[in-house]
Amino acid sequence: MIITHNGSILQFNGQIIDLEVGSSPTPTPTPSITPTITPTTTITPTITPTPSITPTITPTSTITPTPTPSSGASSALRVLVLGDSNASTMATQISNEIVLLGYPTPTTSAVTISTTYTGSGLTTSNFDVVVYYTNSSQVGATTLTTSLRNFVNSGGSLITATFIWNLRPVGFDFTLTPYVGPANQSTDSTGNMTVSVVHPITTGVGTNLTSGGTIQNNLVTTLQSGATTIATYTSGGYPIVGINTVGTARLVGLNLYFPSYLSTRANLRRLVANAVLWAGKVLN
Repeated sequence: MIITHNGSILQFNGQIIDLEVGSSPTPTPTPSITPTITPTTTITPTITPTPSITPTITPTSTITPTPTPSSGASSALRVLVLGDSNASTMATQISNEIVLLGYPTPTTSAVTISTTYTGSGLTTSNFDVVVYYTNSSQVGATTLTTSLRNFVNSGGSLITATFIWNLRPVGFDFTLTPYVGPANQSTDSTGNMTVSVVHPITTGVGTNLTSGGTIQNNLVTTLQSGATTIATYTSGGYPIVGINTVGTARLVGLNLYFPSYLSTRANLRRLVANAVLWAGKVLN
């Protein structure tokens, strides 16, 4: 049962409620709870770095290949001299000059040829360079031309010299020389040389070839196809040195008669030795 007075509850179910008239009950406040916060620990991880490893590199060996030398570059040239009775002396002088220049001693052979010499055995298996000049009846047989042509076509190098352009075997093939023949014999009064093209054959050669003396030559003027004149007589203008190539063969034309002068004329000797070295592919 509920007993009220002036709208206030005095008794509820037999329980007396003591309230002042007109007052409102004071509510029991809900306590303010300050929560206890357990901070989360900031953990700075200890990082063990991966060590920087500098690898030890074993270098691959650099191998310098051994070049395959051209004919005569690291071994002695094989030289055959064909000509008059001075051929043997000339071969010796050429050999001595090549050695003086610091190259291996060449293997030299010499033949005093007649009108019956055929060039038997003249092959690239036996020789690298043939030096061929003529004088009087020392010209060789008709079949010598065939032997020389076969030699050149096989890659052998040929040096021709005065007087091949007017004293020659019957039917000689002038395409084996840098110059077109036949041409008459002449002499140059001073033997002085003018170099028109820088070339290994004239390297180290003074322009005074004969110490002012005369020297025999041929009046060659016309070049074979592809040939080049690299030096001329200063006074007359006729060629002294011409070069050409046929396949892998090197052709040199020396328009002077030199065999009897090599021992006393250093520039002439150097010129001929250089020609042999270039023809033999030692000089390039």
